Amino acid sequence: MNEIIDRISEIEAASAAIIEDANQKKKEFAGLMEQRMKEFDIQTEAETEKKLASLKQALEEKTGQELARLKSSTLAVQKALRETYRKNHTAYAEQILTGMIKG
Repeated sequence: MNEIIDRISEIEAASAAIIEDANQKKKEFAGLMEQRMKEFDIQTEAETEKKLASLKQALEEKTGQELARLKSSTLAVQKALRETYRKNHTAYAEQILTGMIKG
């Protein structure tokens, strides 16, 4: 009978050691996963910042080009209007005066 009790005690001690070892490995694995998650978060954040900076630069360049195009277009329209006025200001004045007289 003592032999059975001794054997049960040995099995119980072995199972306790196995459970303790499993808990220790579980803690180590959890720590490893936490570290990997932190590294992933850091890497993802860096990649995101890099991509955002690239997109921002591209947008600023595109905006600058569009502004330059609009400025050039506006200056061309202003020049054309000035030239048209310079050539036709007498006719415009006559039309206005005629319209006022005929009323």
